[in-house]
Amino acid sequence: MTLSIARPGRTSAHEPRARCPCTGGARCQENAAVKQPEDALNRRALSQLVYRSRATRELAPQEVQALLETARARNAREQLTGLLVLDGGRFFQWLEGPREALERVWASIQRDHRHHSIERLQTPWRAERLFADWHMQCGSTQALPEVPGTWALPAEVSPARVQRGDEIPAYLSGLALWAHLPPPAQMAEALLADDETQARALGDRVARLQPDAGALGAHVLGPVSRAMAAAWQDDRCTGTQLVVAQGRLQTLMRQACPLTDRGGSARPEALVALWPGETHLAGVTFAGIALDGAGWAVRCAFPARLAELEDLLARQAVDLLHIAISPVFCRDEQLPAIAAAVRRLRQASAQPRLMVVLGGQAFQDLPGLAVVLGADDTGLEEGSTAMDLRRMQRWTQVRSRSPGAMVAQALLNDVTLNMQRRLFGVPEEEQPLQRPGGSANDQQAD
Repeated sequence: MTLSIARPGRTSAHEPRARCPCTGGARCQENAAVKQPEDALNRRALSQLVYRSRATRELAPQEVQALLETARARNAREQLTGLLVLDGGRFFQWLEGPREALERVWASIQRDHRHHSIERLQTPWRAERLFADWHMQCGSTQALPEVPGTWALPAEVSPARVQRGDEIPAYLSGLALWAHLPPPAQMAEALLADDETQARALGDRVARLQPDAGALGAHVLGPVSRAMAAAWQDDRCTGTQLVVAQGRLQTLMRQACPLTDRGGSARPEALVALWPGETHLAGVTFAGIALDGAGWAVRCAFPARLAELEDLLARQAVDLLHIAISPVFCRDEQLPAIAAAVRRLRQASAQPRLMVVLGGQAFQDLPGLAVVLGADDTGLEEGSTAMDLRRMQRWTQVRSRSPGAMVAQALLNDVTLNMQRRLFGVPEEEQPLQRPGGSANDQQAD
């Protein structure tokens, strides 16, 4: 299995490589940035401008093409690059370049009669360009074959789930990662290859793009994990190769978003624990990186038995417990044991306001399932955003200060207990725990 990390149509191995879904697979000349050294584009202090708006009316394909041609010519003069996303009647746009140029273009955008409800969004500053290849690339949820160089955005990167304004900058920056990486099947081949060179090259490539945790989960962790699982299920790799590839994926994740040591003791405490007996470790890595990036003090645990996790929670008070289960397989047979475990872990915790979240493929497919099993929320997986992290943090802060929130949590626990009894047929106190691949007797013997 081989993966060519380089893409055709480049003059420098150091330039970002772009995925272009148009005919022929090469980068479209219509939207390519004027050829000049990359440091010439970056040598002036960069700023970013992100906004959303709504179309006054539906634009015909020829109108979209005219809009893009005008924008590309203007942006080339102003040394601006960026991306425009068309989602039915919604516009999302990311522009980057010198601040003075951005303000001139922003004034023009506000006067454009083709859209209304124009809202400028707060955007984290970046030192380097995300879209250095394009003076104005365009992605659309509807195919526009009449408009050369326009991406037809597939379902996995559709903006359909993006509703809040503060989610838009993260979504657009995630598209930059998606555009500059090979398809998930090719990345999986690189990680599964006998030679580690391809995996290292892929890791270096991802790290250079400086993705945030949400983009890394949405466009690398989730899709690549599923692609590797499919290769194993189709007998295209051995179990040993799969385990090695999972380890390489962990390394890639840590390399792209390393954990940071901020010091101090004011940060809320989070414990990310692998479900006892689980063999897929990717969920632990991603959750740890995402929580750390959002300001949590993160510790990870890999207990062999549930009793070890109970003991850890009894000795060390944490605000949030993230239980990581397979991001690839649903583990349906484990749901009764998970429900029992959540209640036991709450009882064992030294923190009476412990927030418990469950991460794994089953909880992404059925978001309400985590609450049915007694948890507070679905954990962090692919597609998780900064909004998910802030929501967790706010909830832990509210519960630490509000007796009413504690009463509400107790009522919720009673409701979920009754649901568990109806669904699983036994009270969770009597439900024997089972590890994946083990029997109930084996668990009790532990």
